[in-house]
Amino acid sequence: MTSTPEGADAGIRADLGYPPKKDDWYFEVLPGDAEGTYRFTMFEGAESYLGAEIFDSLPERFSTIPGVSEVEQEDRESYLVDSTLPQPELEAKLWTVFQAAASDAFAP
Repeated sequence: MTSTPEGADAGIRADLGYPPKKDDWYFEVLPGDAEGTYRFTMFEGAESYLGAEIFDSLPERFSTIPGVSEVEQEDRESYLVDSTLPQPELEAKLWTVFQAAASDAFAP
């Protein structure tokens, strides 16, 4: 059994389950205003799912993706990402990093 991280909501974690399913997360990457920029958003309950510490680490985690040069958190679950990656590849890599964060949040 896993403990609930600080800032996480046990009810949201139970409702969404683990591992996370992408369809539950409104996980979307769209082109930004300039070439090589993307707007990335996800379900507003991400902090309640992951807990505060892991949620706050997401920009740093996302910025470690090869081909990503900068990640700016615009709002709680909205990010501006500078990347040389094609949109579908960037979305897949962001999801992989999010899944790793969820693994950390659900670790015993």
